[in-house]
Amino acid sequence: MKARWIPSLLALAGIACITLAATLAPRDKPQRQSPLASFAASWQWVQFDQSISRGAWEQAYLHADRALALDPASPGGWTTLASHLIFLRGSAQNEPDGLKRVAWMQAGIQVLTEGIEKTRDPAELHLILGQTLTYYIEVLARSEESPLPWPGGAEAAHELGLHHFAQALALGNLRAGDMPKVTSPPHDH
Repeated sequence: MKARWIPSLLALAGIACITLAATLAPRDKPQRQSPLASFAASWQWVQFDQSISRGAWEQAYLHADRALALDPASPGGWTTLASHLIFLRGSAQNEPDGLKRVAWMQAGIQVLTEGIEKTRDPAELHLILGQTLTYYIEVLARSEESPLPWPGGAEAAHELGLHHFAQALALGNLRAGDMPKVTSPPHDH
């Protein structure tokens, strides 16, 4: 009866070893991705989601850091963390203070920017940045009721979004060429 838990213990020990090895590995040299590391990263994202659902933010961010260290080539990891920061932590429901909302959104944008350097599909992350900046942040910054205090205003978000669409297109993501470039007309003052 006691031997039934041994396979589970061995599997958890293997995941722990992979996680530790990826965390301690030098990051300046490109490494070939192990399928086991990808699996271990997926497990960290499950833990991330569970921590978020419990409101354990700091624990969630530790899981995200581990997952990104294990599988930095996956664009999905970068977008998962960035989406959480931009759309959840930076939402008006979770953060009523406009400047703090901007800080959360900028943290999410920084995650995507870092991901561009490490992912196997930088064009996809450029596209997501373009969409986030033009379809979400620019629109919030143009709001008449309670505009998001984005540095440089809606125009700055728009211009940066266009830059990322152009980068995505230059890297071969043809969907970037189909993106409308203006989400709303500028307000006349």
